[in-house]
Amino acid sequence: MWRSSTTYKTQRMEDYKAKERIAKMSGRLVKVENPPAKITRALWKAVREAVNAKERVKIEVSGEEDLASLVAIALAPEGAHVIYGIPKRGLMVVEVNTETRALATAAIKKMAR
Repeated sequence: MWRSSTTYKTQRMEDYKAKERIAKMSGRLVKVENPPAKITRALWKAVREAVNAKERVKIEVSGEEDLASLVAIALAPEGAHVIYGIPKRGLMVVEVNTETRALATAAIKKMAR
């Protein structure tokens, strides 16, 4: 699964190289809209389909994709790895297990209040 913003921005700056690399990657493309500080049903559905797909799926998010990692952790199978960027820090790699799934699910539930 791959996710990206349709604006292809990194730290609010256009990243043309990332846009080109993603365009060249194989896989079925799913486009979703997701506003800041929200997780839409469309994002949930896209991540669920990507996790369950046999082929590679690219998810292109128009808007904010920051919270998609929580959805991926909540839905991915045990032992999967979710990788996401942390601005000015690098990448975070999270192994999906009972503990990390519980933390992601708890964070999502707190947001739903």
